[in-house]
Amino acid sequence: MNRSNVSLLLASLFAAPLAVAAPPETDEPTDDTPVMLITYVRLAINEEHETRARFGTAYEQYADAVPRFFPRRRRPLAVAS
Repeated sequence: MNRSNVSLLLASLFAAPLAVAAPPETDEPTDDTPVMLITYVRLAINEEHETRARFGTAYEQYADAVPRFFPRRRRPLAVAS
């Protein structure tokens, strides 16, 4: 089992109880979003390093063309009349 699989396993072990936990009985807000966001970003960056080491220049070209998290906005297609 490689490091990214272990990271994913650990992230899912911590995330699963948070996702299915019963809502609190108080009106105070509880939000675990920052924890999940940090975990996801660290996992993605770790996987990028491993992929870069494995595939080299081919991955570099791919990473230059594809954004990490959010897709680029496309220009509307020109409609031929």
